[in-house]
Amino acid sequence: MLSSGYRPVPFWSWNDQMNEKELVRQIDEMHKQGFGGFFMHSRIGLVTTYLSERWFSLVEVCIRRAEELGMDVWLYDEDRWPSGYGGGRVPKLNPDFRERMLACVSSAERKDTDRVVCCYCNGDQDYEIVERFADWENPYFNGTSYVDTFNPEATQAFLCSTHEEYKKRFRKYFGGVVKGVFCDEPCYGMYTFYRSPAIPYSPVLRKKYMQAYDEDILNHAEELFFRTGNWRETRWKYYTLANHAFCEGFFEPYSKWCRENGLLLTGHVMAEEELYEQLRWTGGAMPCYEYFDIPGVDKLFREFRQWVSMKQVSSVAAQLGKTRVLSECFAGIGNECGFLLRKQIADTQAILGINFINPHLAAYSIRGARKRDYPPTLFYQQPYWPLENAFSSYLEDLGKRFAESEDDAELLVLHPIGTARMLYSPLDGGKELESANLALEELTRLLVRCGISFHFGDETLLKKYGKAENGLLYLGKCRYKALLLPDIECLSSCTYKLLHSFSLSGGKILFVDRLPSYLEGKFFRFDLPVSKWNTGEFAPKIFDEIPEQLLFCVRRNEAGRVCFAVNLSEQDLKVSLIGGETLKLPPYGSTWLQECEGKFTEIGVRKKSQKTKRFRVIDPKRAIRLNENAVVLDRATYWVNGELVLRDEPVAEIWYRHFYNLPENTPFAMEYTFSCAETLPEDITIILENAENLDEIFLDGKPLHAMRTKGEYQVLDEKAYKDVSFSKVLGGRVAKGKHILRIEGRKINNINGLCTHESVDWRGYAATEAENAYIIGNFDVSKENHTLSCSLPLQDAKDIQKNAPFYAGAVRISIGGYFRKGQKLILTGVFAGAQLYIGGELVDKTIFPPYQLQFDRDCMEAEIDIFNTLFPLIGPHHIKDYEKRLWIDPGLFYDLNQLEKSTRVFRFSLDKIILGE
Repeated sequence: MLSSGYRPVPFWSWNDQMNEKELVRQIDEMHKQGFGGFFMHSRIGLVTTYLSERWFSLVEVCIRRAEELGMDVWLYDEDRWPSGYGGGRVPKLNPDFRERMLACVSSAERKDTDRVVCCYCNGDQDYEIVERFADWENPYFNGTSYVDTFNPEATQAFLCSTHEEYKKRFRKYFGGVVKGVFCDEPCYGMYTFYRSPAIPYSPVLRKKYMQAYDEDILNHAEELFFRTGNWRETRWKYYTLANHAFCEGFFEPYSKWCRENGLLLTGHVMAEEELYEQLRWTGGAMPCYEYFDIPGVDKLFREFRQWVSMKQVSSVAAQLGKTRVLSECFAGIGNECGFLLRKQIADTQAILGINFINPHLAAYSIRGARKRDYPPTLFYQQPYWPLENAFSSYLEDLGKRFAESEDDAELLVLHPIGTARMLYSPLDGGKELESANLALEELTRLLVRCGISFHFGDETLLKKYGKAENGLLYLGKCRYKALLLPDIECLSSCTYKLLHSFSLSGGKILFVDRLPSYLEGKFFRFDLPVSKWNTGEFAPKIFDEIPEQLLFCVRRNEAGRVCFAVNLSEQDLKVSLIGGETLKLPPYGSTWLQECEGKFTEIGVRKKSQKTKRFRVIDPKRAIRLNENAVVLDRATYWVNGELVLRDEPVAEIWYRHFYNLPENTPFAMEYTFSCAETLPEDITIILENAENLDEIFLDGKPLHAMRTKGEYQVLDEKAYKDVSFSKVLGGRVAKGKHILRIEGRKINNINGLCTHESVDWRGYAATEAENAYIIGNFDVSKENHTLSCSLPLQDAKDIQKNAPFYAGAVRISIGGYFRKGQKLILTGVFAGAQLYIGGELVDKTIFPPYQLQFDRDCMEAEIDIFNTLFPLIGPHHIKDYEKRLWIDPGLFYDLNQLEKSTRVFRFSLDKIILGE
């Protein structure tokens, strides 16, 4: 059992110049808000040198503080991802450790370092298949390359360069406060960097192929790309072997090291979703999960797309007796998200078998490119952070219920990865696998939507752990009454033999549309008795009808069968249970049902009173902003070495196109403008990232100074705003009219590309940024032209963004009347969450609809705080069709064609306060 129990454990992004005081403060914040621990994750923008003595000294500080608080510490095994190259140390040790692939090129595309394997003429086009090393000096791999993960010696070098270094210093904590290590997205080839169609290759793999099949794969290399010769058989053999060799070369020594040293291995592999992507990166995700103590998966995107990948990992976990299943989730859903989208994701994941939430991302700093690192940051920078413990409690309860129950799966769906191995070619862009992939996804969604408990069966694992007896098919710890063949073309001979035994013992084999016609890439006839698939045979009888908005699953615990039901829509949902009861779920609501005498009833719901309730709308007495208002200055004029480069252009034009590309110590300057409709009665404060490292700061020609001094440790105190690196500069009073803010400095920054950074000497490293500037203070901001004016009292909390479009904070609403203990307030509007105070004491909080707050005593006055998100302050404000984006990734900020002039503003409002009488 983990010390953290079932609480969420985030990626804690170590992405700047860290110091002891701030690290401890951030750990305390995580503990206060219900995080069970943290993964110390080297991330984009790291300044403290990776695996240096300074690094390890800070790790020790964190271990000791976590131990004091009863939190779990998890190591992260790489400088960013994918795991295996040791921050660049491994490929430098031996040329044989460097990744290579087979690439298909024209003679003009061949490099001097390529070794030609064969030539092939396809129609009127001549091709060469070459053995090609990964590019050296790749910024993504810290000036090196990825490694040969087929080679166990490279893996041992990785373990020595990273894991053994932790062991030297922290062995006494292993298995105690240090629970384990996260392995992130290893793969058998980074094909994206080859700029030509490429497939995994290694001398190790070639040797294994020779040993297994008594032939040289290089004599059949053209069959891996083109439909020639015995291409089906060659591809099936090659990719099946490649997947095995990847597991043997990388995961076997890795998991062995963790077991021997008392650490749990968790994480996930690269690209678990589509069949085509699995062949590109790993040859199949499911066999890899055997080596994880806590296997995991990556949940990306705003909409839910990981139906197949999550059933893959949870199936292997159930079959091999692994009680915890992790999801690295919430990346790229945007800073405007509060709790609702995260709840929807967590609930859906739970139904698919996930019970360990790894939130992405708790950022140490959001300076510079760090704020564009797959937002949101789910940490202290968010205005709603004081409510996070309520969400942590929800995730804890959800994880506990799912981990301490099991799905009652009687159906095994044979996974079609063997078909993918037979058909895959990097030349067709996945077209050959489209139908199989679509069929797999549609079948998976249908089964889940119908509430049918099932597992995927991987052929590699069936060969290791499968058997058939007495009409049942066993796979590890699970047993199944039926096996379903989806749209599958190819089987292994071992699988076919097992199905034959299963059929002879009385087992039931079902199929969807067609039967397999190839055995290990050779044509054959499937000659076993089968039946056509019928969903009604396995669907549980719980609801009269299943609306599109409803998702549910049936599980078994000590009390019997239970059902978890989720409303995926933004509207209230009513659904009839068999037996006559009506289940009511609010938007994104969820509930548990218990089976009793063959019927399911909602758990913990008291009989409703027949008395009609009365409701009364409460008018607020007053409302105030609890934090400084802000205006964002996101256009600038930009000089380099005194020469004008850009005049009044979006700051986004500067980041990757100009600033990051400058040689270190190059002088630069920026000017921002803002306007006041009248003289402001109170001082303003200017916020600049790492302001203390600039040479000069001027407002209307008057020199200003950062509150911090250069070299001073950055901590979140009165000298910072929202983030540890957002430094305050006192601006004084400003008069009516236009104002110019000018900064001058020298470019010192270790970002050297999209999602990449270079290692620097952390000692005395005084980084600068060319980012947006912010003005904060007690003023109003015009939504139309962003002009500042004197702050007017709020009449209520409706449409706060009208005079505060960039306000990322909380609003307090005072209410009066006679309120009795037990009465509830129902809030409507657009906000992340709310809290109720009586006499200055916090008495209740709410983060999910219907947003209810309950009085714990009689009173005459109370206060309600509503919270916004970080989006108004850091956006992105100018991305075209922002709401329609699949996800918000760093590349979106790099593409200037995606910018628009208009500023995106989201509503922030408390529309009604309703009191239940």
